[in-house]
Amino acid sequence: SSRDGELQAKNFIATVGSLRHSDLPPVLDIETIHRGCTYKLLNERMLQWLKAVEAHYGCKPIIYTSDSFARDIISEEIKKGYPIWIAHYEVETPINKDWTYWQFTDRAHVYGMPGPVDLSIRK
Repeated sequence: SSRDGELQAKNFIATVGSLRHSDLPPVLDIETIHRGCTYKLLNERMLQWLKAVEAHYGCKPIIYTSDSFARDIISEEIKKGYPIWIAHYEVETPINKDWTYWQFTDRAHVYGMPGPVDLSIRK
C-alpha cells in the first residue's frame, strides 16, 4: 500500500502473531498503487515493511503480485532481495523470470474443496 510501511508492519505483526514452523513466511500482497503515490515512495514503503517484518520473524517475507506489477513497478533492489510470488494466468510461464512462486490459476479443482481454488508452484 502507499501507507507508512513500518506502521503497516506493526499492524501485520499484531494481527498475525507468532508463526509455526510449518507456516510460509509472511506475504506482502501488493497489486495496486494509490492515487498520488509515486513508484519511488511505494517502493520505499514496501522496503520498510519488508525489513520490519523480516527483523521480527527472522525470515524473508514473500511479495505476492501480478507479473506486470513486478516487472513495471517493483524496484530491482526489492526483486533481488525478496522472493516474488507471481500471479499470472493462461500462460505457459510468467514473462517475468524473477519469480520463486507462480500462481498459475484460480480455477483448480482439488478433491475435498467445494469450489475452484488458487493453485501455485514453487520454482
